[in-house]
Amino acid sequence: MIKKMSGQALFADEILKTVEKELMSYIQTEKLEIFAQPLSLENEPKNFDYNTPAEFDFAFEVGLKPSFDVDPLLAKTSLTRYNVKVSDEVVEQELDRLQLKGGQSTEPETVTSENNVLNLEFIETDSKGNIAEGAEKKENSLLVKTFSAAAQENSWARK
Repeated sequence: MIKKMSGQALFADEILKTVEKELMSYIQTEKLEIFAQPLSLENEPKNFDYNTPAEFDFAFEVGLKPSFDVDPLLAKTSLTRYNVKVSDEVVEQELDRLQLKGGQSTEPETVTSENNVLNLEFIETDSKGNIAEGAEKKENSLLVKTFSAAAQENSWARK
């Protein structure tokens, strides 16, 4: 009963474990310098049947690290090493920028801060404000603080 219930899954697991073990053994034996993990070239899953075992081929793509030699003249070249010190102010500005970028999205009725983002839609109209025939729509998102102070004061109700 146990064999019927989980025999097929155990058989498939053992085959895959063996394939992985043999692949890693080959990489170590051949002393291959690889990038990341080998990728299986198989797109279709194999049907392992423990009642009628068969021979299977497994193909993998392995990314090898390239070997290179440094030119002797280049090896003797001296390089300048810079020691960059970042001020606390720059760190704070970057933190503020990241917090603004990863902030929570809401849809308020009014602008409450210069850090609000306006989602704008631009549509071509005639002099009377009617949408032109075949007009293209363009969408853009802009920070309120990118507008001039006059535009900020005159165009939006601020709290």
